[in-house]
Amino acid sequence: LGSTKAIPATLLLQYRFNQANSAFRPYVALGLTYAYFYGERTTAALNGLTGGTLANPTTAKVDNKFGVLAQLGFVYNFNERWFMDASYSKSFLKTDIHLSSGQSINVKLNPNVFALGVGYRF
Repeated sequence: LGSTKAIPATLLLQYRFNQANSAFRPYVALGLTYAYFYGERTTAALNGLTGGTLANPTTAKVDNKFGVLAQLGFVYNFNERWFMDASYSKSFLKTDIHLSSGQSINVKLNPNVFALGVGYRF
């Protein structure tokens, strides 16, 4: 597969420990992700491997799927205005790629996401 675009949307349920005004607030979250795939493009190499030709190239379609997301993180309040939010998220998503040649490929898309943000409360 050459390239594919995706729009993932995730709904998270998050639980934060400690009091709302605590300096350090760790949290855990669990979520449901829906991944919508579009714009699939194949390559000449895939064409050659699957029997496609220039006149009749092999095309691909990726199934839209639901997956699960887990998250661990914390918020550190430097003072009443400034804070830092750090988190690690792991998605678990399995999908299938269907080729016009009749072949299917099972794919696991399980990215690790590290996020760090600094914020200011108005």
